[in-house]
Amino acid sequence: MHGETGTGKERIAELLHRKHSRYGTGPFVAVNCGAIPDGLFESLFFGHAKGSFTGAALAHKGYFEQADGGTRFLDEIGDLPLYQQVKLLRVLEDGTVTRIGSATPLKVDFLLVAATNRQLPQRVKEGNFRADLYYRLAVIELIVPSLEERGAVDKIALFKAFVASVVGSERLGAPPELPYWLADSVASMRFPGNARELRNLAERVGVTVRQMGDWDAPRLRRLLAALEANAWRRKDTAQYLGISRQVLWEKIRKYQIFDDEPATGESE
Repeated sequence: MHGETGTGKERIAELLHRKHSRYGTGPFVAVNCGAIPDGLFESLFFGHAKGSFTGAALAHKGYFEQADGGTRFLDEIGDLPLYQQVKLLRVLEDGTVTRIGSATPLKVDFLLVAATNRQLPQRVKEGNFRADLYYRLAVIELIVPSLEERGAVDKIALFKAFVASVVGSERLGAPPELPYWLADSVASMRFPGNARELRNLAERVGVTVRQMGDWDAPRLRRLLAALEANAWRRKDTAQYLGISRQVLWEKIRKYQIFDDEPATGESE
């Protein structure tokens, strides 16, 4: 599975897991291959036997054993070092793992879903990714489009769903229609972080609306949209809205909007 960061690759993997007729009732075990501490790959992925090294007071199941009968999701597999790729390929070929400190191979059976934001064919050409592992993984390839590629309709639909999840379905019943100015703002914004960044904006709106006890808060939503469109720079936002920075600051305090921008200098 290939897609930019924040496009929802793990959610798609979870859906593939739940809908699978064979592995859907088993565990779903996800791991970020780009965040494996150096020197812990074998222990984390293959597990270890009791007493296999100092501190190994108990036997430990590795990620592959934990996923037995279910789905193992390997996120950012393009970041896996070459020496680890060899060991992963061996598990996929043999269907067995051997814990550190043990000589007994253990049979494992799981659905493997791998994802990356890198171009693996290019990494293969560069010598940074094993060709045999790539072809072993690329049985079925899914391309996850970015939020920009999905277009305005999907942006607005996702935004409404995210806000509704924060405010609560018991208050909204169903996601209501957005005011035209808010829908236009969301549709025209660029979200380099894709759905993850869009969700962040929706949560800002949803949390504040929930605190106010009122979904229909157009002034608030317009203010949040303007702040987001101007990267939360208060000087630029004030100019964008045609108000003074003092008035903008009063609105921010009124609606209890908090962000990480400093309260001095250019961002005021």
